[in-house]
Amino acid sequence: MAKEYSKHVYKSKIWEALRIIVIEREHGLCQMCGNPGNEVDHIIEITPMNVNDVSIIYNVDNLQLLCHTCHTKKTKNSLSTEQGLMFDENGDLISR
Repeated sequence: MAKEYSKHVYKSKIWEALRIIVIEREHGLCQMCGNPGNEVDHIIEITPMNVNDVSIIYNVDNLQLLCHTCHTKKTKNSLSTEQGLMFDENGDLISR
């Protein structure tokens, strides 16, 4: 789910067009596992610091198509790096 500060990106007409371009570019396949993909993901994540930087948020070279499973894993890996959290191979939080 989009964070509050980035919701305007995902509601824009530019995003709708870019999403279609990325899905077509990748022939509908997840760039990580090769299964059907349905989530267009920012390689460089959107943050409060870069949310208005069009070279990040609307750059087709910063977008990849992922399936839900791979997108969830990527998001959890990002959280683990940022917050010092650890997850198992199923993406479940490991208690310390």
